[in-house]
Amino acid sequence: MTTYRAIAKASVTFRLICKRGLNQAARRYLSVATIDSLKAKFGYSLPPGSADPLVGLRPDDRLSVVAFDVATTGVGASDRVVELAARDVATGATFCSLVDPGEVLRTSEGSKIHRIEPKQLAEAPDFPTVAADFVRWSESLRASRVFLLAHMFDDFDARHLRAEFERAGLPLPPSWLIVNAMDIIGDALYHLEVASGDGERRLASRDGYVPLPKLAAFFGTAAPTHRAVADINALFEVLRVSLGKAYPQVEFEPMLLFLAYAAAVRRTAPRR
Repeated sequence: MTTYRAIAKASVTFRLICKRGLNQAARRYLSVATIDSLKAKFGYSLPPGSADPLVGLRPDDRLSVVAFDVATTGVGASDRVVELAARDVATGATFCSLVDPGEVLRTSEGSKIHRIEPKQLAEAPDFPTVAADFVRWSESLRASRVFLLAHMFDDFDARHLRAEFERAGLPLPPSWLIVNAMDIIGDALYHLEVASGDGERRLASRDGYVPLPKLAAFFGTAAPTHRAVADINALFEVLRVSLGKAYPQVEFEPMLLFLAYAAAVRRTAPRR
């Protein structure tokens, strides 16, 4: 199996191609204790048959919530990633890199959406190199668990990320917990609908999916552009506004961490 150590020998540390590159900001401390306090506040208990992903961690162990997004050569399962971006909620630290897909970029689908042309990828690193840099960036957050938020989840972002790691022969880091961002937004929408009784808030059910442009329009936030960094920023604004409205009594970052945790737990529960 390919290892990150072997790839790193040929990789420039944090070799980032996007304009935003790497942004390391002052760390805000989110921890297991943050979740424990909100469990107590909301009277939360694990669903029957579910597993706690934080078992074995100490209260002061750090946790991170990171949104990620990919752009690809097309929308099919076999299409390749051409851009990967991620942003840490607590610090705003951002990772971004173009990716050489190892093939001619299809202009019929992907580039018409994200406007990334083949010439822009000529000097981009391949995915194993970007994966090694991304993992090292994630490790730089010094978190015992990293909740990775994907808006389209199994239908796109998470599926393509997993496929690229598998294609490269690389394991996903055990500290990563990939979470469906729509589970969190759906929770906020459900909470708002129950609290207000306003039929206009029935944009999505707890298990539903709503495209990011429609969510941005609904909450009055900046629209996504189908470039990875812009889309994770758009997702964060939707999350910030929706959680602010649904849970005004709790600060955004701790609440997002708690809901990401709860969403990760729900995915381990037996399906009925």
